[in-house]
Order: sequence, then C-alpha cells, then structure tokens
Amino acid sequence: MYWHMKLMPQSGYLWLLLTCEGIMEKSYNFKPQNIQFTDIIFDGKQLHATQKAMLEMGDMKEDCLLIHAPTGSGKTYGFGLPSLFYDDKRSFDDSLPKTIIIAPTNALIHQTEYDLKKDWEHKKLKVEILFAKNIIANGWNRALDIYKRIHDADIIITNPDITTLLLSNYYYRDADPNIRLRQWSDFFKNIRFMIFDEYHLYTEDEIGKVISFIIMSRATKNNLKTCFSSATPNIQIKKVLEEKYSLKCKEVTQELVEEIAGETEYRKVKGNLKVTFTDKNISDSLNDVIHDTRPTLYIFDDLKTNLQAQDKLEKSGITFGSFTGLDTKRRQKEAPKDRIILATNKAELGLNLEIDLAHIEPGFYADNFWQRFGRSARKGKDGEIVVHINSDIIKNLPKDVKNYNEFVEKMDNILIDKKMYVSKIINHVGAYLYLVKTRSNRILKDQIHSVMRNLPGENMYKAFEKAEILLKEIKQISDKNQRYDPSTIESVIHWWNRYFLPAFGRFRGQSLDVLYSSHVKSQEEPVEYNLKWIKANCILEKPGTFNGRIVYKSKGFHNTRQTLELKYSSPSGRDFIINNKSLYENNAHQTVWEEEFSNILNEIESEDDELYCKMLDFVNLFNQKIKWCIHKDLLAPKGVDVIDNFI
Repeated sequence: MYWHMKLMPQSGYLWLLLTCEGIMEKSYNFKPQNIQFTDIIFDGKQLHATQKAMLEMGDMKEDCLLIHAPTGSGKTYGFGLPSLFYDDKRSFDDSLPKTIIIAPTNALIHQTEYDLKKDWEHKKLKVEILFAKNIIANGWNRALDIYKRIHDADIIITNPDITTLLLSNYYYRDADPNIRLRQWSDFFKNIRFMIFDEYHLYTEDEIGKVISFIIMSRATKNNLKTCFSSATPNIQIKKVLEEKYSLKCKEVTQELVEEIAGETEYRKVKGNLKVTFTDKNISDSLNDVIHDTRPTLYIFDDLKTNLQAQDKLEKSGITFGSFTGLDTKRRQKEAPKDRIILATNKAELGLNLEIDLAHIEPGFYADNFWQRFGRSARKGKDGEIVVHINSDIIKNLPKDVKNYNEFVEKMDNILIDKKMYVSKIINHVGAYLYLVKTRSNRILKDQIHSVMRNLPGENMYKAFEKAEILLKEIKQISDKNQRYDPSTIESVIHWWNRYFLPAFGRFRGQSLDVLYSSHVKSQEEPVEYNLKWIKANCILEKPGTFNGRIVYKSKGFHNTRQTLELKYSSPSGRDFIINNKSLYENNAHQTVWEEEFSNILNEIESEDDELYCKMLDFVNLFNQKIKWCIHKDLLAPKGVDVIDNFI
C-alpha cells in the first residue's frame, strides 16, 4: 500500500496521489468561479458580455456572432434578447423580429423552451417549438403548418433536421407540381436572427448544411444575423466562415474569474468544486453511491455500460432515473428528478440538474469532457466531480495548479480535440445546395446558381450537375439501343434519384434506426435505436413485431463488440455487404462505394461504345469527386425503414 499527499493551504488546492489496492487518484479543490457584469441593463437586469452582444445583434455590422461562455452562464437567457431589443417597436400585429434557435437535440429544445418562458413570462413573447411529434400534418401540408407556426411566433425553437428538410423542399417531393407552394425563400423573409446552439457537436457534413442556410439567406438578400453558441467552441468554424465564405464574424468570450476585484460586479456561476481523477471503473463506483445520500449523476461513455448499470441497480432494488438516447426517443422531455441518474452523452447539453456529485467518463474528445464537467457546481452551488479515466492520463496530470483557469489550460493540452476538415465542409455545401436547386422553382434555381459562382463548394455543385446531365444522356442512349438490357441503367438512375441525392436533404444522413427492446427491464418498451449498435453489442433472440414493424429483442450483451455486417443496395440493383471498419470509418466506407461503382462497368456488356464511354465518364466522376461527400451514416442499410424520426 502506497500513500502520497501534498497540501498547499495558501492556494486552497489539494493534490493527492493514492495507490491503494491498485487504484490511482489525483484530486484538486477549486474556489468559486464568477463572471463579470457589463454596465448594460435590460429589463432591470445587468447583462454579461455575451448577453450584451446578443442584445445588440440587430445593430452589429458583422454577419455572424460567435459566443463562447461556460455552462451555466446564462446563454439561454440571452437567446431572447435579439428579438426583445425591439420590444418597444413592435409591428402593427404586435410581433417582433423573429429568432429561430436551432438546438441539436429534442431534449435541449424542451429545456430551452422552458427556460425562455420562465425568464420572459412577464413579456408578450410568443415561443413556438417544432419537432417531429408535435407536427400533426403530413406531406406538403406539413410544410405549410411549419411555415404558419413560424409566422405566428416571435421565437421558434427546432432541430436542424426539420430545418434542413424544410429548406430543401423535402415535404413537397410528392406534391402536384402545378400547385404553387411556399418556397424556402419565405423562411428567410420571416426570420431576422438564427442561433445555432451547441454548434460544436456538428460534423463536417452538418456544418456544411449550416453554412448553406447562411448562403441561401444571402441569395434572397435577407439581412440575416446568425449566432453560434457553445461552451466548447470549435475554432475551425470561424476560420471557415471568414476565410472561405467572406462572412464577417464578431467573437465574444465570457471568462471565468476567481478573484473578485474592486467595485466590479460579478455573479457566481460555480461554487466550491472538488475534482478527483481515478482509474477506478465507473461501474464499480455504483457500490459507493448506493450508500451516499447526495443527488448523483452518472455519465457513461456508451449505452451498453449504462444499461448494465441500470440492470445492476434494478436487481438491487435501488430507484434511479435514466437519461439516454433510448429515453429521449421515447419523447422524454426533461431529465429525471431521481437521486441517482444514469445517463450517456445525452446529458451533456444544457440540462439543469440538481446534483451534488457527478461520476463521469471523459468522453472521446475535449468538448465531451468539458460539457460533462459543467453538469456539477452549477448556479453558484458547491459540487464534486469524479472523473473515471485511464491511469496513464492520471500520471500526466499536473501535480498542482494555481487556479481553475490554469487547470482548464493544462487539461486542454492533455485531452484530444475533434478534428474537422475544411474540404469536407465545403463539399457538403455544394452537395446540399445542388439538391436545394433541383427542388426549387425557376427563380430560386437561378438565385442558387448565381450565388454558388466562385464560392467554395462550387466544384462539388458542378460535379452533381454534370452527373445528372450524364445520367440523362445515358438514359437516352440506352433507350435507343434495343440490343441492350436496360435494367442496370434504370437501377443506377433510380438509385441516384430516389436513394442517393435525397440523402443530402437529411441533416444527419438517412436513419439507421430500427425498433429495439432491451432485456433490461426499465428499457423493455420498443424504441427506435441504431442498428449498428444493436448488432455489435446485443445477444439477440427471435425478433418480435410492433405496429407491423420488426422489433430487435436482446437477451443480454456480448462481452466484446462483435464483427458487424450490413447489407446495402448497390447502384446496379443488387445487394452487397459492408462490414467491420468500413461501417465506422468514412474513408474506408467511401472506398467500398468506389468499388461498387467500378463494378457497374462490368454489368454493361454493350457493343455500343457511346453508352460505355458515357457510363465510364459517370463512374469516374463519382469515384474521383462525388464519393468525397459520402460518409458512414449517409445511406441506410437494408432492413432499415427510412422513417422521418426527427422531421
């Protein structure tokens, strides 16, 4: 048994290295953290720097505002300020300039709605939320319902999935083309401010769509002001906006302050905080919390470990709450109020939990860690965080730090940042805007075509345009060639028009969700979840049915993740298998599709050199340019119903 302790009473920080029965730990104590007020008062309240910037969005010269503020610092309160700045200048119909808030999860939509209505209940602020389950209409009437609710509200809170599909005219795909329906330009005529909350979560293809929204607003000459908000900003986004798309950006960072100086006014956002890093397995710590009376949150890195913890507490007769992807897809609006909450990364974002202790795994990237870290010691209260992490990382932690800000700096040097490739963002701008153009009326087609000239993404836009021209030419040649079986050509065209191109109209790609029923009692109710996760982790029994759909039922978990194979539809019309690494890594996934396209040429046994040459041009165009837009979640495998889960 080995003990070592170092105490620095003058600073209030404790470093403890403890090895007892093979467990290594280091601990730090931090004083309360504060944020400074500005001299601006609105509605009787003194504002912080980020809130002041949001209040003044309507008058700012820049196109985009990037606000970076720690969790619990009042960002959501600020989301009402751009519209309410005009409270004494309301229109004849008593409306305000509209703000749309794009939240990455439906749970955050509900939390934001609750906070805004609570903060501004004394104002005549009309807040509307839009997510799949609260939009009743279907088909093109669904779009009309969304447009009406946007028109009637001051602030609209929705997810990026609905926004992406609305702006690409997805809901009109089966409408009579002779019926004049509202176009995406009407959206930008109504919206003055657009806020992307927790934008650090988005991947390159998703950021490409976000930037496309801004480009579309410029095409309609709308003076849209956008705001990107996060406690863990991605610095690449600002570079892309400014250097690639010539958008002027204003950046405002809300700093945490420990020592309160002079007559400056502050608000305490974090109380005293104890942080312990340990290599003890997070599941083993469940035995400790059973006998602890403090409200406690657990955040696991993966759903499997979470469900195993739920099973353990169930069998021990311990009451707990659950907040995972399974729960949010069951329309759970709020985090549970139980003393013990077992969660996954779904608890990282914007949830106001009344907890004193948090046990967390660090997540895969730095932003996962800091978002989880921000769940404790909120609203100026004291708290404790236990981080369950690899012992090699604990050895590299600093022995002591001067203050909380130095701790953040040291941790940022240890944790891994999520990589973001600018070329991928640009490619998806071109792909999405080409889809928008194909579904727009003639005037808006011309506007998209005009705005894309000389913009990054133009090359991908033109590649899609060239591909469609080639497919039309191939179809014409095939129709004339009576000696050739046209089935392969028809399959390729069908795959492109009904499967591939529409996939870019979905914010996250086509759904990989199927109905899943867990063997863990608290999660038995069938719910949609990711097929890849189910097949890789679950021991499955005979499938059941629910409302005419297949239900994947688990009877336990595999000890290790299983080799995975999924079947996809080939452009040539046959089915083929994608397995292992190719299902999880984008580059490997692209290579598989490249091979499938090359195989198309083998299907064409034509004596018509013109047909073969045109198909060769199409295959080369796809494999050399268009394939770079494919990612591992873009296209759904066979056996998955592409249902509008989020839209």
